[in-house]
Amino acid sequence: MEVVRLEDSRLGEASDMLARAFHNDPAWVWLIPDAERRRRLLPWLFRVGFDVTYYHAREINQIIPVTVSTASGYSQFYVNGGTIQNKGFEVTLNLTPLRMRDFTWDIAVNWAANQSKVISLYNNQPSYIIAKYQNSLQLVAETGKSYGIIRGSDYKYVNKKGQIDTLGDGKPLTDGYGYPVLSSNKLSDIGNINPKWFGGISNTFRYKGFSLGVLIDMKHGGSVYSLDQDYGASGGLTAHTGGYNKNHVGVREPLSANGSGGGYLFPGVTADGKPNTVLIDASDIDGSSSVGGVTRLKYPWSSLHYEAQRTYVYDASYVKLREVNITWSMPAKLLTGIAFVKGLDVSLTGRNLWIIHKNLPDSDPEQGIPISSTNGANGSQGFQSGAYPTFRTFGFNIKAKF
Repeated sequence: MEVVRLEDSRLGEASDMLARAFHNDPAWVWLIPDAERRRRLLPWLFRVGFDVTYYHAREINQIIPVTVSTASGYSQFYVNGGTIQNKGFEVTLNLTPLRMRDFTWDIAVNWAANQSKVISLYNNQPSYIIAKYQNSLQLVAETGKSYGIIRGSDYKYVNKKGQIDTLGDGKPLTDGYGYPVLSSNKLSDIGNINPKWFGGISNTFRYKGFSLGVLIDMKHGGSVYSLDQDYGASGGLTAHTGGYNKNHVGVREPLSANGSGGGYLFPGVTADGKPNTVLIDASDIDGSSSVGGVTRLKYPWSSLHYEAQRTYVYDASYVKLREVNITWSMPAKLLTGIAFVKGLDVSLTGRNLWIIHKNLPDSDPEQGIPISSTNGANGSQGFQSGAYPTFRTFGFNIKAKF
């Protein structure tokens, strides 16, 4: 597909080009029936710019650290090895929906989607550990999969065919006593850090010497594991560790003999595919009791107890008001007394002003404190720990033209 960009300076040429393009096509004759219709149409076409880019690239000989025995005198060495494939689209749309004598409204839309795939790794190894995180979580590159798979504990599932598997397809399996059944594989694939797409919308309004710019930034998809939520649940600080059960009784109240008291109901199904209906005791964070001949804690939440780390993997999507800026271009008549200044712009800018939408509770999906200088354990790397509230930043700028 050929993309034709029309510019104001090519008005006559563009007019002839459209006429040639549609002259022999009856379906388009109505679009430009005469010179008057063409004259009205072309100024609108000039207000639109559209670019589409498709790319398909392979990065070879990646620099990879390899861990070796410290008896050799080294802890690791670096090699060139591994091939990663990236392909995707980048789309840009520029539009001026309104242009008047003193007022202009410009819109810029950007959208990009990338698919990564690990083609090969050093010495033909099947996977490589990119980073090891607290609570035994891993970020890995595995041959045949996207770069950046999160590994941790997961549940067993009952799939649509009624079969029990560990592939995350279906509903979590619970035992006959209401507790979830975890997979024996402590390093199951529980997330992928790669978003499905990124996007942004910028609006710029200009009125005489004033300009207002608004940028909305968004990301769709990708995963992030929150250690904050996991450890918070172990102390009863998260929302799902409180509230009321199906009996309208507090989940931390003791169980009753007739099943009408407190207790927590784990979401899931039994081996026969029927919904779990058995409440478990969640009344004492330090207590335990015998359930089915097994000593069980009276506090089920967190991967430190009976939940899998998969519970605390969230969709990292967000929509943010990323930036707002206001600029005043000082009129020339106010600068007549300053001979060496030809123009003066005064701007006020605010960034990260508002998280319009997110799925990660209590914090910004982009935030997180690195646990080491090499891991960089922030939201973009699929791991969040110790996230502080996002800072709003404001700036003031004066630009002079000489």
